[in-house]
Amino acid sequence: MKTRDIGFDRFNVIRISTENWRGNDYADFKQEVLRNVNVEAVTNAWQAPFEAWYSPELNWEGKNLDADATCHVCAVDWDYAKVFKLQLLEGSFLPENMLSGENANEESRSKVLNETAAKMIGLQNIIGTHVFVGIHDKVGGKVVGVVKDFHIQQSRVHSTSPPMLFEYNPPVQHLVFIRISPHNQKATIEYIRNIFREFKKDIPFDYSFVTNDYMALYRNEFRMGKILLFCSLLSIFIACMGMFSLVAFMVEHRSKEICIRKINGAEMVDIISLFVREFSLLVCISFVLAAPVAWYFMHRWLMDFDYRIRIGVFIFLGVFAFIWILCMLTLVIQVYKAARRNPAESLKYE
Repeated sequence: MKTRDIGFDRFNVIRISTENWRGNDYADFKQEVLRNVNVEAVTNAWQAPFEAWYSPELNWEGKNLDADATCHVCAVDWDYAKVFKLQLLEGSFLPENMLSGENANEESRSKVLNETAAKMIGLQNIIGTHVFVGIHDKVGGKVVGVVKDFHIQQSRVHSTSPPMLFEYNPPVQHLVFIRISPHNQKATIEYIRNIFREFKKDIPFDYSFVTNDYMALYRNEFRMGKILLFCSLLSIFIACMGMFSLVAFMVEHRSKEICIRKINGAEMVDIISLFVREFSLLVCISFVLAAPVAWYFMHRWLMDFDYRIRIGVFIFLGVFAFIWILCMLTLVIQVYKAARRNPAESLKYE
C-alpha cells in the first residue's frame, strides 16, 4: 500500500478540523488562502477519500426492488476532485457555487458516482440518471459525472472499492483539505494558520498531512512487518549458527579421511567437491520439505488482503540460492582449513 496506485493523490494535502462555517466565512477563508501562490486548491468535505463513510441504500428509476444497492456517501464540494486529483471518466464533477438548504436548486442536488456504483445501476447512459440517497430522500438528484474507483479504508487493507456517491451537504462538511506546493511548506502552513485564526478564533488550528493519516491506518501491518522481519533475521542467524556448527563438526569428524585422501594424491578441488555434493543433497531435501509448507501458510495469510503481492517461484528460487551459497561458503572454508592442515597432526594418534 506504500507504493500502489490507490486512485487518488494523498501527498502534499493537509487536513484541518473545523466546525460549521457561518454565512460566507468559508468562501472568504478559501479566497484568502488561495492568495498564497503555494496553495493549489481548497475543499471542504466530510471525510478523506480513503475513510469509511455513511452507507445508505441507493435507489434509482427502474431499480429492481429486490436488489441490494448499499452505497457509501460522502459530502464534498466542487473542488474535492481537484484537491485529491480524482480521475473523471464521464461528465463532470459537482458544479461550482452550489447552494444548500432552502436555496438549493436542481443543480445543487447533483450527484457523482464511482465506477462500481455506475456498474451497479447498470444503465448504458448513466449521466442524467435520477438517484435517491436513502429511504427518506424524496427529491434525489441527477448524476452529472463518474470518477475512477479508488481505494478506501473499510477494514484496513481488506477492502476493494465499494459503490460510492458524492454530493453537496455543507452541514456535515467539517473538514477542510488544502493541497499545497511541496516547496516551502512550513511557511505555507504558517500562512494558513494565520488566516484560519482570523475566521475561527475559538478553535485551535489542528492540522495533519493526509498521507500520514493514510499510513496510520496500516500501523498494525507495519508493526507486524517489523516484528516478522526481526524474527526472520533472528531465525536466519540461529540457523546459520547451527549450520556452521554442523559443518564444523562434520569436517572435524572426517578430518582423518580428508588427510588420507590428501596423502593419496587427491587435489583440494576433489576433496571440496566431495563435501559439496553431499551437503547440497541435504540442502535440496530440506528445501523440498520446507518450501510447500511456507507457500501454503503465506498464501493463506495473503488471501485475506485484496491488495497483495504474488508469491512467485522466483522468490523461492532466490531463497534457495541464498541458502545454498551460504552453506557452500561455510563448507568450503571449513574443508579448506582441514585440508590445509598438516596430515601428521590429524594422524599422530592413529
